[in-house]
Amino acid sequence: MKTWRVVQYFARNGLVMWAALATIAAEISVALQRGMQWRGDLVWTVDWVPVAFIVVGPVVAGLAAIDTALTVQGGSHLFKRPVTRTPAFAVTLAYAAVVGTAHLVVVAGVLVVSAPPVGDPGVVLAIMVQLAMLTLFAAIGTTLGRFVGVVMAGALGALSVFALLFFASAPGDGLALLEFGGATLPRIGYAYSPTYLGAQLLLLLITTAALLLPRPVDPMHKPRPSRSEVAVAGAALVAVAAGSVLVPGERLVPVETSPSLCGAVQTVPTCFYPQHERVMTGFQEQFWVLVSVARENGYGDLVPRRLVEASRTELPQEARDGTAAVYVMPEHLQGQEPSLWEIASGIVQPVHCAQVKGDLPPSERYWEDLQALVVTWVSLADPGVVEDVAFEGDILSPEQASVMAQEFAQCTYAHF
Repeated sequence: MKTWRVVQYFARNGLVMWAALATIAAEISVALQRGMQWRGDLVWTVDWVPVAFIVVGPVVAGLAAIDTALTVQGGSHLFKRPVTRTPAFAVTLAYAAVVGTAHLVVVAGVLVVSAPPVGDPGVVLAIMVQLAMLTLFAAIGTTLGRFVGVVMAGALGALSVFALLFFASAPGDGLALLEFGGATLPRIGYAYSPTYLGAQLLLLLITTAALLLPRPVDPMHKPRPSRSEVAVAGAALVAVAAGSVLVPGERLVPVETSPSLCGAVQTVPTCFYPQHERVMTGFQEQFWVLVSVARENGYGDLVPRRLVEASRTELPQEARDGTAAVYVMPEHLQGQEPSLWEIASGIVQPVHCAQVKGDLPPSERYWEDLQALVVTWVSLADPGVVEDVAFEGDILSPEQASVMAQEFAQCTYAHF
């Protein structure tokens, strides 16, 4: 019987459809969490879905192990064939095809919902890495299913992948074999590294091949692999471990990008990243309030020349040309409206200054003056903020506020 017919058999009669349903359910559940904050951000969208692998991985491995172990009971002679014609190979392919298709359906769906306006050529490679991970989960299950009983194989398969995800998915000094992203922050300012993802894909495929190689000498009576196959598989896994340590770089690399979705609030230019278009209006409306009250009450010097969205890789206020930053946080992308305090604080807080970035925290005087400046501005529109933040100082005069804001912007404040 040809391999593809065996694959069809397991796809129809095995447990793989349950694995596919579990994959779809888990990934949709993850996609719906936190208000779908990933919408608009391509890299964030693609990295968000595989958070479900913490559930999907053990399910795939456990069910693949059970399918393989059941085959040992009724077709042990089939395991003496060449590796690519064994039931274990067919089970792995069946799970890779069916579960992989289910994963692609979910990814395609969330990309339609996300509708990212900015592309990244590394996305295809990132999705291929995710598919290779799903194949590896199945291969781990079939490896255990070849040498352990049905119940034990299922349990060990699930537990093994769960532990592997815990230890091999966290980024470190080298390449993390099962790093899939799991982003909790926007990815604007970053792009996929083709070198890292290419190396990761290669190591995943080598690992999968190494796990498929060992076959039981006598599946029914002595379910142990031959020494030669164990030696070859072991050498491949050692090479993978060495490669993981030696591969340099990061999965995501910083890229130059600037907010290109621009408008104006009372003659003040405002620019946001197109990925965050859905929240731009809320920020502009609150900024309008701050500009109005500042100009009406003599605090016009607090109003920046330009307001530009910051990213994790770029702070617009570093230009020191009167440009101020606005910060779109995950909670805003989840549906929370920005507050006057958040916008005013983002404009005046000197996070671009070396004195603030250092290892030592700023002085207590700095925090008191920063709070006084923000309270002064916000209280012009919302007098209740003084009581809300338990402010005990004095409201700054227009001259005091102007001097302090200028010192913060130019990093010349004397009490950092």
